[in-house]
Amino acid sequence: MTSGTAATPWGLPKPIDETARLDPLMRSQNHGVTAISFTDPLGKRWCWTPQDGFAS
Repeated sequence: MTSGTAATPWGLPKPIDETARLDPLMRSQNHGVTAISFTDPLGKRWCWTPQDGFAS
C-alpha cells in the first residue's frame, strides 16, 4: 500500500528543518556526497554540507 495519490504515487514530501537527521541515499566506500546546492522557487540559493547542514 502506498501513501500517495494517483497524481503523486510517491506521496508528499515531509518537511525538514535544521535539526532533522539526514541519512545517506547510498553507502559506498569509494564515493560520497560532499555538498548539495540548489535554488528554491523564490530564487534563493542553498547549500547543504555534512558539516554545516543547510546554509543560504
